[in-house]
Amino acid sequence: MRWVVWRQTRATALGVAGIVALYGVLATVERAQPRVSGITVSFTPYLFLFLALLLGAPLVSREFELGTHQFAWTQSVTRRRWLAFRLGGAVGVALLAVATLQVTLTAIPTDVEVRPGSSSFLVHGALPYALAAFTVTFGALAGAVIRRTVPALGGTLLASIAAIGALTGVPYGSSGWLARYWPAQLALGGALLALAAVQAAATFRLIEGRR
Repeated sequence: MRWVVWRQTRATALGVAGIVALYGVLATVERAQPRVSGITVSFTPYLFLFLALLLGAPLVSREFELGTHQFAWTQSVTRRRWLAFRLGGAVGVALLAVATLQVTLTAIPTDVEVRPGSSSFLVHGALPYALAAFTVTFGALAGAVIRRTVPALGGTLLASIAAIGALTGVPYGSSGWLARYWPAQLALGGALLALAAVQAAATFRLIEGRR
């Protein structure tokens, strides 16, 4: 089963790796040319859109659209185990991409404070991992509900943009617990992880009930 999942996600994982490598190129340019300071961070929200569209939305919808889910379900593997491997692999790739991006950002010298509401807040700490899990699981759920790849991509894109917009548009203020780094990180990250867990559970429920 692991070998099958790897074959199904290999091309997508390589695509994600290529996108992360582009951020490495941006970081190299920014390091060499200080006048473009902040360019890498300014493009980081797009990473979550790529993760949602490459890893989340097609995960289940493509299987239904091509009919390959029937083959998988007629084998000795249960639907729950099939989805656990598929969804777990997708989320794992997304988390690895975020970790690589964070390592890349550490190579860029900066004196800008990372605080709630700043452009770099979205890609530091635990928050980006929770956001990645949220976008991927939402895409999987959209695919399980719609069962068509293009509509699932559209719905996932809109939801991901809304989530990123909500996180960057939160009125953090200058005082209070939400204006402090870790309270804001844990509160927002925890909310996204809770939503991701609900979405994953709903996806499992739908897959187990589908014929």
